[in-house]
Amino acid sequence: MNEEVPEADGIGYSHPEKIDDPSAFVYIKDELDGWIPAIKARTQGDLEKEKTPITIEKDEDRVDVICNQDEVRMINNLKDYLPSCQLPLRDSSGGLHQTIVDDLRNLTYIHEPSVLYNTKERYESHDLIYSRVNDRVWMTVNPLRWIDGLYSPEKKMLYTKQFSTDPKEKDSGKGLSMPPHLYEVSSLAMKQIQSEIPDGEDSDFLDQTIVVSGEGGSGKTVASQILMTHLATYSQHSRAYKLFEKVANEENKETIEDESKVNSAKGTSSMFQKALDQIHYYLGLTSDRSQNTQDDSFRLDTPIQMSKGDDVEPEDVKENNLIVQRVLDINPLLEAFGNAKTAHNENSSRFSRHCKLHFHFKSKNSCNLAGSSQSTFLLEKSRVVNIKDDTLERNFHIFYQLMAAPDADKEKIRTGLSNKSIGSFKNMGCSYEGDSHTSGDAWKRTMSALHAINVHGSELQDVLLSLLIVMHLGNLTFETDPINPEGSVISSMNELHEVADILGATIADIEHCLTYKTVKTALDQYLVPLTKTAAKATCDALAKEIYSALFDWLLQRVNEATSPEKNYIYASDDTKYRTISILDLFGFENNVNNGFETLLMNHANERLQNYFTKKFVDSTLNDFIDQELELDSAISGYHNYNDDVLNLLEGKMGLNALLDEECIRPKGCDAGFVNKIYAAHGSQGKKTPPLIKKKRYNFSKTLFGISHFAGIVDYDAETFVEKNRDNLSEDVLSVAGKSSNKVVNAVYESREEFVSKKRQGHLMGKSLWTKFTRQINRLFADIESSGTFYVRCFLPNKTQSPGKIDNIHLINQMNQSGLLSALQISKTFASQHKYEDILQRFWPIISRNSSAEIYIKNIVALSNSSEDVKSDVQQLIMSMLGIKSGVERFCAIGKSKIYLKAGTLEQLERDLEKFHMLCAIKIQRVYRKHLFSRKARYSLLLPISLRPIFHSINGVWLPSLLNLPATLCNSVLEMLRGSVPRLTNGN
Repeated sequence: MNEEVPEADGIGYSHPEKIDDPSAFVYIKDELDGWIPAIKARTQGDLEKEKTPITIEKDEDRVDVICNQDEVRMINNLKDYLPSCQLPLRDSSGGLHQTIVDDLRNLTYIHEPSVLYNTKERYESHDLIYSRVNDRVWMTVNPLRWIDGLYSPEKKMLYTKQFSTDPKEKDSGKGLSMPPHLYEVSSLAMKQIQSEIPDGEDSDFLDQTIVVSGEGGSGKTVASQILMTHLATYSQHSRAYKLFEKVANEENKETIEDESKVNSAKGTSSMFQKALDQIHYYLGLTSDRSQNTQDDSFRLDTPIQMSKGDDVEPEDVKENNLIVQRVLDINPLLEAFGNAKTAHNENSSRFSRHCKLHFHFKSKNSCNLAGSSQSTFLLEKSRVVNIKDDTLERNFHIFYQLMAAPDADKEKIRTGLSNKSIGSFKNMGCSYEGDSHTSGDAWKRTMSALHAINVHGSELQDVLLSLLIVMHLGNLTFETDPINPEGSVISSMNELHEVADILGATIADIEHCLTYKTVKTALDQYLVPLTKTAAKATCDALAKEIYSALFDWLLQRVNEATSPEKNYIYASDDTKYRTISILDLFGFENNVNNGFETLLMNHANERLQNYFTKKFVDSTLNDFIDQELELDSAISGYHNYNDDVLNLLEGKMGLNALLDEECIRPKGCDAGFVNKIYAAHGSQGKKTPPLIKKKRYNFSKTLFGISHFAGIVDYDAETFVEKNRDNLSEDVLSVAGKSSNKVVNAVYESREEFVSKKRQGHLMGKSLWTKFTRQINRLFADIESSGTFYVRCFLPNKTQSPGKIDNIHLINQMNQSGLLSALQISKTFASQHKYEDILQRFWPIISRNSSAEIYIKNIVALSNSSEDVKSDVQQLIMSMLGIKSGVERFCAIGKSKIYLKAGTLEQLERDLEKFHMLCAIKIQRVYRKHLFSRKARYSLLLPISLRPIFHSINGVWLPSLLNLPATLCNSVLEMLRGSVPRLTNGN
């Protein structure tokens, strides 16, 4: 782009406030801010001649604009503004300021700069972090601080109220009147699993998945926990709202007040007070009810449950609350063992998590959280050994919590051991001060969560001692063996004694397994000494494997404690559950040094991007093509295909297969793997191949690069082969198998099958990347079988500064996420419906005679028989909308579906509501006439002297008549509304 800033003196540009031409308000590109708002410049001479200013254009590729502070710029090349070669327009109602909207579909102009400045204005000036992209996609910008009132109990109940009606009553845009929020997403998912599947089977409902994605530090973990908490307590807030409605009902107030007078004499609380107590309880507010208190001190045995006093909860409510509490206790537990501070995030999740919440519907409007199941993948176990003091990284939170624990707790952990001191840990990373994730209070929360999933006694001690084993293994140091220069010895004997004491093994066994390796052949076996580097690598491998086994063991106990089959009071062999899954997927990463773990993370993000593109964008575009609709070039050009990248990663000759092949070779190495990559993919004839050319890295033996959907990432393949093999020596496994610690012993049990396969030469298929790919395949198979909601999380800036958006950084994230393509399609057509759904619901507003209904039924019958009735349907739709031409402004009509633009469905619903009201008024008028006529006939049969008595005794008819129209009106409206179900803006 070529831009020049001319001298302002003598040019005579008019002030922006004097320009009233909407087309003069534009955005222009800027190197620092990406886009900036501007106004096309005009001359004072032109202003005197014409009311409408004329743009100065020296040629067709030259436009002069005025930016902030009256800076004038020349846009010399409009070809930089593809595809239209025009400056993007902006809403002129706010002058140089952006007019903000909750729903991005309501933007006057939809393009990159308008979305950017709408998000920026909402975030920086109004603390509004959520925006609605469409009915399935939301975006959120990490506030990097807690916003008061944003997640209050009252707000939870407010969103629950909007969606707590009968799920079969499809409310048209009811929730859209609320500001966008994570509670909206969870409420819609909850409502969806109560909605019937299109095949009409009442017993079957559709499971839902909420995919939370974004780059590291964008707030995915917090967003997932907010969604999970709201869903877990949804039924409680629903009950609270229903109680609130009951208490707030005017007719019940009198009864409650009367009862209160009676009960007050007896010294008991009124119905009203009990209801309020329950409402406070469901909302998590303080009430007079006795709370379940628990001993806060650290205990290795089962905590003593304190008396609860008078319990007003039904048994099933108590059971449900216990399950809810256990499900919520999962968050601090997994956060302690799976999260860590990174250079860009104070509480970064170092694993991906797929949480399934299981719900049981006892009746049409009653649901309970029955339990949950968790699966995780790609825990960054290397963090326990790779953290150095000179970095901004830290180890997992649990190690700092352990160091911050009270001395009395530390002594209890080492009960039965010779040394009662916890000691220190070298791999702690940068210096730290206790915060909300690593303080003594965090330690108490973690211990409480462990007790909640029934981990106590010797099991709890094994868990904590396994942490000490990892710490002391990390502290071990090795030196070259003075007798054998090719061997090594352990130089930190105090740490060695600690490891042996906690592990329950002899010092000789530990020293042998870490400094020697047994190599077996067909006829014999050899004992090979390890260098100090190899010995340290073996020690680190054992530490990583123990921590990974600990994490898996805890996850298994979590699933046992929250399993609906084992814990739900109504569980039986015939009980059916509906699930809402929350996928917290680690974000795309591009660091200074990118290794094996980063490649796997980015592989998962490539799969997610591909799924989103094909599931949402491509499926919609293909549907348009099948319906023979003309596509806007702006729509079809937005989506980002990445099939070539996935083929490079997981194809038959992809990086996964090539790395597995190199791992099988006895002398397989990292350089050999990189050579295989370029031999198989280096001569691609594509214009933009996904594999970056080798000359970029000066023909390095281990460096290579991939052009991901989010940009080019440079990888260093050093240790790729070793990490992909993911194996331990049999000497180490033998020591682990002898340990009395259950967690350490699990390392041996989990590896026993692996060693057996290795002996048979079946390593292929057991590599770390291959196992990870299988996990991803199972994950996306689950997602594809469910309805999907997307929460796209964005990091406002790289410096973690609250209240400030870095335009360039946000633009890059928007382009990587596919947000603009989803928005463009949603703006074009907000909803789609079959012919019969639209015609059968809205036929009354076409004509008031029965012939119209018969005609429409014939049209529907013909459409179901594959007859071409498109022109007839178009005429009917125009009649519904009350127009004679220009139907394309409201909808597009395909072969069998009608695609409504934003606002069209709401307009039709309003017109239908008016028609129903007119019908109700007419019915009331006829019925009033009938009542008056009948009453008059009865009155005329009586003597004149008795007529006043008749009116006073018989009837209360006058007050009844006055009350009748409203009652009748409601009945008629309910009858008319219930005849045909409402339509929604969903697909």
